[in-house]
Amino acid sequence: ELGLVTGIVRGGSPATGTVRLHLPGVGAGYSPLLIIVGLAVLVGGIAALARVVGRPRRRAVAWGCGDGPQTARTEYTATSFAEPLQRVFDDVLRPEHDVEVSHYAESAYLVERVRFQLRVPDRIETYLYVPLLAAGRRVGRAARLLASGSVHRYLAYGLVALLIVLVAGVSG
Repeated sequence: ELGLVTGIVRGGSPATGTVRLHLPGVGAGYSPLLIIVGLAVLVGGIAALARVVGRPRRRAVAWGCGDGPQTARTEYTATSFAEPLQRVFDDVLRPEHDVEVSHYAESAYLVERVRFQLRVPDRIETYLYVPLLAAGRRVGRAARLLASGSVHRYLAYGLVALLIVLVAGVSG
């Protein structure tokens, strides 16, 4: 069973209240700040113990990935640096690749020109914003039907809203 976080607010402001963490099976509640400090001390103690007991620290250049100084053979290229990122994000972004190869008329084996195009469509705009904007337009068109400019219709809207508030107040 997970811990329950409860908040007690006094004085009308959440900033002046207190937040306590109640853990099942523990008789008292603990402040989250006390728990964070306790965890920081525990992690620091484990790190200090590992330094004392463990093997000596090895020093290496950060860019060399622990392999020593960089040479022309071990340097990163743009492709080798970006390939892992592309592998991770290709499934998420789903880029669209377009390769067009033009051959010389004399031979189908001689390439005259290669055109490569990579497009990353904006999925958030396509699948979230466009439907939300369309729904907003539909609501706007429906609101135009309700707002005809008739005083009698506006008074009826006010009466219906008053009845809804009264019914909700009586039943609640």
